[in-house]
Amino acid sequence: MSGIYEDGDVVGVKKVTRFTRYQKGDIIVFINKDGERVIHMIVGTKRVNGKTQYETWGVNNPDVNTDLVSKKDILGKVILSNKELKKILTQVEQGKVLIVDA
Repeated sequence: MSGIYEDGDVVGVKKVTRFTRYQKGDIIVFINKDGERVIHMIVGTKRVNGKTQYETWGVNNPDVNTDLVSKKDILGKVILSNKELKKILTQVEQGKVLIVDA
């Protein structure tokens, strides 16, 4: 895999709750039909049997996936990657970002 996320990257994921809403552009972690954890971007929605299903695209793939993702298969929404965390910590060290314990 090459692109936004590489094999071995660590991402921070906000867990799914009853009230979690997803929209186009969100990057989610879900369990695919083979039981594997997958990180993809939501590119659209469809209604199937009255339930919302998500069309996704693997940001390192050339095409949109043909398999739809249901909310029950979503583990959470990506909120931070290890690359982003490293950038933030560098800015903290440089005094550009404050960390405040509230």
